Amino acid sequence: MSDQGQLYLRKWNVTIASATAGLDLSELHIKFKINQSDLQTPNNARIRIYNLSQDRSSQLLGKEFDRVVVSAGYVNGPYGVIFDGQIKQTLRGKESQIDTFLDIYAAEGDEAYNYSISAGSLAAGSTLKQRIDAYAKSMGLEVGYISIGLAVNPSALARGAVFFGLSKNYLRQEAIANNARWSIQNGKLVFISNSDYIQAEPIVLSPASGLIGIPTQTQAGISAKALLNPNFTIGQPVKIDSTLINAAPTDSFFTLRSPTQIQPGPNGSAKDNALAFTTLSPIAGAGLYRVVVSEYEGDTRGNDWYSDLICFAISPDVTPGSAVSSWPGATTSPP
Repeated sequence: MSDQGQLYLRKWNVTIASATAGLDLSELHIKFKINQSDLQTPNNARIRIYNLSQDRSSQLLGKEFDRVVVSAGYVNGPYGVIFDGQIKQTLRGKESQIDTFLDIYAAEGDEAYNYSISAGSLAAGSTLKQRIDAYAKSMGLEVGYISIGLAVNPSALARGAVFFGLSKNYLRQEAIANNARWSIQNGKLVFISNSDYIQAEPIVLSPASGLIGIPTQTQAGISAKALLNPNFTIGQPVKIDSTLINAAPTDSFFTLRSPTQIQPGPNGSAKDNALAFTTLSPIAGAGLYRVVVSEYEGDTRGNDWYSDLICFAISPDVTPGSAVSSWPGATTSPP
């Protein structure tokens, strides 16, 4: 944590690559917006490169390069890869009579997510860890962080099973059954209990360490804006003093009720009554949260160099790597 305060002298690298070659574009004017989340969809990026030569633009438009890697941070502070994914689409245009741009739209783990098929069989007694390993192998991914409570809990199948279908569907079923969330992060399959976080030292988020403005309690989670920090990875614990957070008004529209407490409306539909009992993400008394959405926005020749975060509260009795009872208001399955 000693380097968290060194958030100045920006540093970046943007490279496009193929199986046989790479091209460093870091000297050009570049804007990027990168979304990471644990919502069981591929992380995505939009990268705008200004005044790229006609030849280089043609190479990209002609799909000679199929991968883009973005690293960002600081010369004397945190620095690292914030996106590494496949180029899905490119678009060339003009912002003015003198400035051209090439937009790159990319996704991380897109092919693994959309097209991987798991096919095989598991013997009776197979554990959750063994099943996750099998799904990851079918997707061509390494296994990253798995909550210790899930990894060591046998969750054994009572009988053998044959499986054939999209790997993402099996992972979603496992996440729902085990009160967890899964995602692809930095080329690895991550599977985290709803009440857990990765085994890392919490990043203290305060005005002295890059916090911008006032964090806010919302339906989606605790929303916070900070100076760009590549360490705001999914599942990373952060610590925010509760006195810094703007609490939502405690009226009939915003409540801390769980979704199961929503009662049917006048016409018998719980959905119609949902607006009256909107679940708020709680403010953690101990100030500990885990990152579930991290959006990076940068401009190599402008002011933007930010991280926009959505965080979930973690119970005070949670220790790194353990799985305990969910915090108040947590849903029993991923969204």
